[in-house]
Amino acid sequence: MFDALARDERLLLLRFVCAFAWTDLEVQEAERAFVHRLMDRLQLSVEDRAEVETWLHVAPAPGSLDPKAVPAAHRRTFVEAVRAMITSTAMSTPKSACSSNA
Repeated sequence: MFDALARDERLLLLRFVCAFAWTDLEVQEAERAFVHRLMDRLQLSVEDRAEVETWLHVAPAPGSLDPKAVPAAHRRTFVEAVRAMITSTAMSTPKSACSSNA
């Protein structure tokens, strides 16, 4: 699934995944662990891993996330990766934390 992604596409994928991790204004430990596993699967270089780590500390700038930049051939891969990150977080969050008092 990830073998067809070029280096810049792998980084774009991780930028999107990290942005979704920030939707609640903080990166949960399960989200961080998911990103680390994904970096391992993508076989990122040390330099690229360091760049992704910055996105786990400070959310990627909104202007750096253009959905039109995702190649049509890889859109499903991007959506599935983001969905997997969201699912991994939901499974590790206690039910009480997921319920709303509103």
